[in-house]
Order: sequence, then structure tokens, then C-alpha cells
Amino acid sequence: MVQRPVLLSLQYLRAIAATAVVVFHTEWSHTVLGAAGVDIFFVISGFVMAMVGDRAPSPRAFITARALRIVPLYWLVTVAQGVAGHESLRRILLSIAFIPHLDPKGNAWPVVIPGWTLNYEVFFYVLVTGLLFAPYWIRLWALGLALLALVVSGLVLHPVNVVAITYTNPILLEFMAGIVLHRAWRRGWLRSDRIGVGLFGLGVVSLLAQFTWPAPEAWRLLQWGLPASLIVAGSLGIEAGGRMPVWPWLSLAGSASYAVYLMHGTVLHHLQSPVRPLPAPVAVGMLVVACLVVGVGVHFLIERPVTAALRRLLTPARVAAVT
Repeated sequence: MVQRPVLLSLQYLRAIAATAVVVFHTEWSHTVLGAAGVDIFFVISGFVMAMVGDRAPSPRAFITARALRIVPLYWLVTVAQGVAGHESLRRILLSIAFIPHLDPKGNAWPVVIPGWTLNYEVFFYVLVTGLLFAPYWIRLWALGLALLALVVSGLVLHPVNVVAITYTNPILLEFMAGIVLHRAWRRGWLRSDRIGVGLFGLGVVSLLAQFTWPAPEAWRLLQWGLPASLIVAGSLGIEAGGRMPVWPWLSLAGSASYAVYLMHGTVLHHLQSPVRPLPAPVAVGMLVVACLVVGVGVHFLIERPVTAALRRLLTPARVAAVT
């Protein structure tokens, strides 16, 4: 089996995005910028789905590979947290089925709170799988029109159902931004380190500018989605230009970013009280390190072995090749 190359830029950004989300969820976070890590994840997801979608031998192979990538660990964590937290069976089942619903406090959160983003991810995977049945030349246009139609319908109809609200959110367009970036990258439009540095810098500056001009949540697509897209585009350009340094530790954190993302809530829940007396920078640093260590451990001890075993059991080699 020939493995597709792993782009260091994407691995690094995954690590940075996961760390940003961890910082955002600590008691000492005084800025919402860390939440932009989610937007970086969505743009990366769109890019990666375009990459693996181009190589998928069939729609079935594509959706199977995606399910094996995200479902096993998420289900394990959801069931464990659901049982430990005495959640209702209905809520656990809705969560593992990736169906948006309201928790007892009225928030649109599954049992594992960060899993709200996975509801969007799975919905996006389903859309891409359906479009893989269409001719190649029409897929991008069809997906763009479908996502745009959903977003416009939400803006016009103002749905009140939590499922409709979720799947008409403008944040869906961040996946489309990732796909467009993949097309630009594949055609060589992002193969310049100078352009990459410029785009990356513009993305970072536009994020930092929000300290002085915070935008409302309704503007999230522009507030965080556009800077996230610029940062991803810039990173790709820097790597293509040969100026991306090799940092194995950051690449490792990127590989474990999914486990870090799912596990960090549990780690923070147990460790924030013991470190509360410490100075904020020290406390946050210790929590970030703890989340990364636990995430890497879960990645190697649970996520990878379970996923590999299921892949050998359930899928042929050609499915594994597009994972």
C-alpha cells in the first residue's frame, strides 16, 4: 500500500489548533481567539477531504475510511463520559449518531462537548460521499452550490429546530474554503514561500486585530473563518517553497490532535482545581502539557490500535489506502 504524503504544514496547524482550543477552555482564558482553532480544523478538513476524495476508489471506500478515522475513539469517549456523567440513554445514542440535540441546559452540545464540531464533520462527509457519484468536473460546483443553498436558507428562514440551525450555519462554508485551497494548491497557485509568508502573516494579523475590534459571533465566517483560511493557505505555500522546518514533536502533536481534542475536557475537569493557586501562565502551561501528554498517550495506546484492528477486520486494502 502506498501512503499519501503527510503535509507538515497541516500537521503543525492541527497541533496549534488543538492547543488553542485547550487554552480557550481553561479558566484563565480571557479571549475568544482560541475558539478559532475549530475554524482552522474545518478548513483543514475541507482540504484533506478534497485530497483523499480525489484518490478514493469508490464512495463506499471514502465514507468507510472517514468513519474509521473518527468514530471508534469518539464512541469510546462518549460512552465512557456518558456513563460516568449519568447521561440518559437517549442523549448518549443521539451523540454517537452525530445528531444535533439540546442538552439538559439547553445547549446544542453532545455528551462530549467538543463533539459538536463532529456533527458538522459527519454532515460534510455525507455530502462529499454523495457527490462522489457525480462526474469529477461537476463535484466542486455542486458541493459549493449545496453548501451555499443551505447557508442562505438559514439566513432567510431563521429555523428554530436545532438540526436545521446546525446544518444551515455559515460555518459550513469553511469546509468549502478548504476544498478551494486544495484546488489552488494542486494547480501550483500556493507553491510560493513568499506568497505563503504573506498570507500567513495576514491571517495572524487579522486574528490579533480582534483584540481591538471584536466581531459578533454571527460574523464568525469573517471573524475566524477567513483568517483561518489565510493561515492554512500561507502554511501550504511556506512548505511548498521549502521553508517549512521539521519539528518532529509538533508533527507528533498534530497526529494526536484528534485525541487531544476529545480528551482535553476530561483532563481540564480533573486538573484545573489543583493548579488554580498557581500563576495563570504557569497553570495554563501545565494544563496544556497535560492535555497533550494524555492526548498522545490515548492516540498511541487506544486510537491507533483500535482503528488499525477495525480497518483490518472491516475493510479491504484499497479502502485503507485513502484513510
